[in-house]
Amino acid sequence: MGEASLLIVAGEASADVHGAQVVAALKARRPEVAVFGIGGTAMRAHGLEPVARAEDIAVAGLTEVLLALPRI
Repeated sequence: MGEASLLIVAGEASADVHGAQVVAALKARRPEVAVFGIGGTAMRAHGLEPVARAEDIAVAGLTEVLLALPRI
C-alpha cells in the first residue's frame, strides 16, 4: 500500500482556520501523512503543501470570476 495522503480545500478565511485545526490534529497523530491542497496562511503554517494559495484564486461576483478565469 502507498503513502497515506489527504487532499483538503479551503477557499476562504474561516475555512482556512478550521482546516488548519484539522491539519494540526492529523499531523500530531500521524506526522507521516502528506497533506496537500488549497488553503490559506493558517493551513500552510500547519503543514499543508499548497497546490494553490486560496488568496490567489478567491473571487466573488461575475466580473471578478470572468477576469480570473485565465489564471484559474
